[in-house]
Amino acid sequence: MNNLRIKAIFICLNFASVAGCGGAAQNVTVSEFTGEHAKYFENGVDFISDPDALDERWSEEWQRDLENRTDLSDFVGIANITTLVADQSPERQTSYRLVASIIRAMQGESPTEELSLAVAGDDAGYPVVESNQQRILNRRFAVFIKWYRKSKNEVVARWHLSPASEKLIGRLEGLVSRKHSTKKYVHVVVHKD
Repeated sequence: MNNLRIKAIFICLNFASVAGCGGAAQNVTVSEFTGEHAKYFENGVDFISDPDALDERWSEEWQRDLENRTDLSDFVGIANITTLVADQSPERQTSYRLVASIIRAMQGESPTEELSLAVAGDDAGYPVVESNQQRILNRRFAVFIKWYRKSKNEVVARWHLSPASEKLIGRLEGLVSRKHSTKKYVHVVVHKD
């Protein structure tokens, strides 16, 4: 366990100057974090790589969640999860930190090329991360991030990961494009004399 703690501290120190320990981020725009945001950014992972395989009701719910998550995200990108560290507090509470190496930004900007995504025992996504560590590590995911002000001096990433399958990326490209397309309407008034 001491080696694991040393590794966790080492990784945390390495990222402290870049992204901050435990997922903190500097130079990002922070807006209010609401209950609606908490639903979509639960610090968790889903493993739905083929949304077309879902039955109609689940497919509609998945699509609605994807649209809402994309619309509410400060950052959407594709990343490899290169490191997953378990850290134990003196009270014997385990938390996890996932290091996401950004491959491609699709919406917004990441403050660094690697992000530290933390999940604590009281986060809704914790059980999924805890029980699926091998399914997460060294895999490619779509990363959805909403920046959250935890305290006056600490901004952290609230996040969600979805497998970066071709189908998901295709849908994301469509959603991001739709969100950022600017439609300009010209109102012309014709006067007849």
